[in-house]
Amino acid sequence: RDLAGRLSFSAAVLDDVGDGVILTSLHGRSQTQFIAKGVTAGDAAGLSPEEKQAVGYALKGVDQ
Repeated sequence: RDLAGRLSFSAAVLDDVGDGVILTSLHGRSQTQFIAKGVTAGDAAGLSPEEKQAVGYALKGVDQ
């Protein structure tokens, strides 16, 4: 309800085996939250749909 979605983002930074971190910034009207989650072999527990999408994009970059 309080989130301003156009200013929020998720970015995954992974190595060639899919290990790394997801950085998510959630901007609201009254506060901003910054969250970091570890990723192992392209997987992590409790990811939002946006975070899963960021991991998918990062993994596709490995194959190119």
